[in-house]
Amino acid sequence: MTMMTVEDKDGQKINPAIKENQIPPQGSSGDGTIALVSADTWYAVPDSAPTEDYTIVVSLENADGTIRWSFNGGGAPSVTNGNLAPNHLAINMGANKTLYFGSSTAGDDVNYSYIKQV
Repeated sequence: MTMMTVEDKDGQKINPAIKENQIPPQGSSGDGTIALVSADTWYAVPDSAPTEDYTIVVSLENADGTIRWSFNGGGAPSVTNGNLAPNHLAINMGANKTLYFGSSTAGDDVNYSYIKQV
């Protein structure tokens, strides 16, 4: 069996599983916790959207209830509105946009960290 190699435009061997010229985020960052104070209510995460594109990572801190997430926070979080939140969610977001999280139980929390794309 012959091993195949992959080269970039300059003839350097590369790992094809990694996108060539991928640049990691290098902007300012922030983190915090959002308390889902009331049941069946959407909360913006982060509470104030960055003004540049950014990558956000959200994890569940307290999850006694069923936690859901949404891009627009429309309607009440329920089996018909929002997506079940995984324990860990990482997503690229546009400037001035937030995610929304809500729980079926008051008092749950989500933690977040973000880094702006420059």
